[in-house]
Amino acid sequence: LLHAAPIPLIVGIEDPHRPYDNVAPLVRVRLDDGALATSGGARRGWQIGDRWYSHVLDPRTGAPVDHVASASVIAPDAATADVVATVLTVAPIDEGLAFVDGLDDVACCIVTRDGALHRDDRWPRHELTS
Repeated sequence: LLHAAPIPLIVGIEDPHRPYDNVAPLVRVRLDDGALATSGGARRGWQIGDRWYSHVLDPRTGAPVDHVASASVIAPDAATADVVATVLTVAPIDEGLAFVDGLDDVACCIVTRDGALHRDDRWPRHELTS
């Protein structure tokens, strides 16, 4: 039985600050192999007064986290991508990037509440610039 090489897949990652179908993706990546998962508190949560509360809770405090709008992870499999993306929504940015640096074949792009993008050193090889 012959195994065909995976067909590259181009995936657009939504801007968590502009959730509209007709808006261009914030970032586009090429997946040659592996999986992509995105996690964050931009969509699910509660609006109380003028403040948005994420559904993602910091297990150390029990409080909603609000510094990360979304975290996208490329990993060898979907389970790893999903777990790491969730960790990145809770961890401080510098700790999250250091965590990803210690993993083999994992790349990430984190979007903070203020709209800044933080990428680890492996992410650029997947990101499409045009």
